[in-house]
Amino acid sequence: MTRFEGDVALITGGARGIGEATARRLAFEGARVLIADIDADAAERTAAGIEGAAFVHCDVGDRASAEAAVARAVEQFGSLDVLVNNAFSASRHFGPLEELPDDGWQQDLDVTLTGALRCARAAWPHLAARGRGAVVNIGSVNAE
Repeated sequence: MTRFEGDVALITGGARGIGEATARRLAFEGARVLIADIDADAAERTAAGIEGAAFVHCDVGDRASAEAAVARAVEQFGSLDVLVNNAFSASRHFGPLEELPDDGWQQDLDVTLTGALRCARAAWPHLAARGRGAVVNIGSVNAE
């Protein structure tokens, strides 16, 4: 038996980079994975390359979308054991700090921090009902 045999994992930002590698490893270790990503085409391609995986379009910057991704994991696989918050937004502003636009900064916060909160909040009842689970938050500009 492998470490995550029978577990269900939801990976946000799972279509490429660190998220894709995490999804592949969890599946290798026996988990059933749902790849959630704002790029549905990339998420579908990634899921197609992982046995038993599924995908869902998800914009964690939108509360309803984040909640729908968690609901999809439970509907598709019957439970949720692991949430990996890997989705992020990195401002493409590379100039002086005083020129950083508020809207770019706010978008980064909405996706990277508030998005993780939205997903964790939606996942919590399912994790609590099982009496176990894990929430892993990843922050890296290398995630893309």
